[in-house]
Amino acid sequence: MRMNYEVEYNYHDQWIVFLHGAGGNIKTWKHQREAFKSHYNLLLIDLRDHGESVQVNDSIRPYSFELIAQDVLKLLDELRIPSAHFMALSMGSLIIQKIAELRPEIIEKAVVAGGIFDVSRMMILFARSAAFLSYVMPFRWSYWIFSLIIMPKKNHQEARMIFIKQAKKLSPAAYRRWIGLYREFSSMTKSFHLNGLKFPLLAVSGEEDYVFLDAAKRFSARQTLAQLEIIPKSGHIVNIEKHQLFNQKALDWMRRK
Repeated sequence: MRMNYEVEYNYHDQWIVFLHGAGGNIKTWKHQREAFKSHYNLLLIDLRDHGESVQVNDSIRPYSFELIAQDVLKLLDELRIPSAHFMALSMGSLIIQKIAELRPEIIEKAVVAGGIFDVSRMMILFARSAAFLSYVMPFRWSYWIFSLIIMPKKNHQEARMIFIKQAKKLSPAAYRRWIGLYREFSSMTKSFHLNGLKFPLLAVSGEEDYVFLDAAKRFSARQTLAQLEIIPKSGHIVNIEKHQLFNQKALDWMRRK
């Protein structure tokens, strides 16, 4: 498989690697490109099955977070990027965790928007139901329901519509492969808590991120290298809903010695 990616090389010493969440693509970071390219070289990646990275080997089933992380690491090796800062949205935070397990020295700092630090029974139940229903109904229906669960308010509408629009590029088979990753959610988040951080991490969450905020609070309280910033009047996809404030907080933190 050939990963689709975009590079903005601006002759800086440091790189930021951007990892979108499930259903997203490079366009997830449209508000961050301008803000960060003046300070860093940027690498934006379409993860397998997403965006233009659509040529996959269907024989690889089920998917695992290690498989997705290895995709990213292979691309970094190909581009000769020995280390970088990472920025991720939602499920992308779990991909960062797996990269840290496989090659911890490659991560300098990480910023996660709407990070996943624990999973509830409701989330596991929904993921199992979505995996089953994807065989009997259009997967976009369940994706739409999930978007309403995590972004229910009127001020979340723009981010919700972008979330749904980007997911339209997923095929039903790809959706089932990715939804199958829920089997690793519990073990991944437990490992994240138990092993501790090996790199500084900034978690940026919206105060209306009802599904994931409490776990982000618990995680940041226990990890000395973690810091939590809560953005008022914002939901799960905080880097879109409140992009100016998100960019300011992330950039200030990343440039801090």
